[in-house]
Amino acid sequence: AYTDMLTAEQLQASIGFMPLLHHELRLENVSLTHPVLHLERTQAGEANWRLSPTSAQATAKPDAATTQAASDWKVQVGSVRVSNADLDWDDRLSGSRGKVVLDHINLSGVDGAQPQLDVAGHDADGSFTLAGHTGAINLASTARAGWPVALKATFLSGGQQAGQLAVDGTVADPDHMKGYNITLDGNVASLKTVESLVPGLTLPDVRRLSFRANVVDGSRPDSTGSTPLLNSLHLDTGAVDAGQYLSGLTLQGLSIDAPGPKDAVSIRSQGQWQGQALKLSGTLGSLQQVDAAVTSHLADPLPLSLDLSGDPGALRVAGTLGGGHA
Repeated sequence: AYTDMLTAEQLQASIGFMPLLHHELRLENVSLTHPVLHLERTQAGEANWRLSPTSAQATAKPDAATTQAASDWKVQVGSVRVSNADLDWDDRLSGSRGKVVLDHINLSGVDGAQPQLDVAGHDADGSFTLAGHTGAINLASTARAGWPVALKATFLSGGQQAGQLAVDGTVADPDHMKGYNITLDGNVASLKTVESLVPGLTLPDVRRLSFRANVVDGSRPDSTGSTPLLNSLHLDTGAVDAGQYLSGLTLQGLSIDAPGPKDAVSIRSQGQWQGQALKLSGTLGSLQQVDAAVTSHLADPLPLSLDLSGDPGALRVAGTLGGGHA
């Protein structure tokens, strides 16, 4: 753990004069030059960006006059501009860690119900932008009631657009990653470019992937961690090199659809295997059944029905995977 969460070369801000007459300290045009930010979160969801008092401060009993004087004043931040920031994070809750350079961060309406966000940054593998808004920002409280999120990120690699991702929905408890209902809408030029963002991850060579999915938290409110469940899914791809799974197999495209959690997951694809044309279509049960089978490691059964046709002939496979059956 770092001693200081945030350091900076320079801090500038303007203070509104009239709000002082109403016991309000209003900071506008807050500017940070070359800050270094270390973000850490434990597996229990304890984050170092939460401005909570120490145990000694929490148990101390200030005199009545001091308490009254402090409660009479309110601090408000209107806008923040950050340039040339070094950011690193170690999130034990999600298992994510890394570091980037943030070329700029612009926050407006920070003290309002819908702060606006504009970020641009880069790392050794490419650059990105992030824009949109969230719900009210309160660094001293974790209380949330359907905290809204509407953000759009764009990724570039080698000067070319590598992908986009839009996130829209609500999160009840962002600190512990619980109670979310989020729609993800994105596209990726090549799935291999994602490997550079997640060290140690090996992905198949998939081109022109686009997807739209609604993801909700299926865990109990009193449980530790979250359980992401798919409520809907639409996925389309271009060419897929599936040779690592079956020698000589290439797909011209793959389509997966499930409009709702109780609807069957339909699969469609066509391509070639060992130089012979083939076509695949079928279903994998409902999204709820797929979620249950995945989370239980196939202890729960997953129905399937697949039709494979091509130059040599046709083959149909139907039955159940898992649940003690095959």
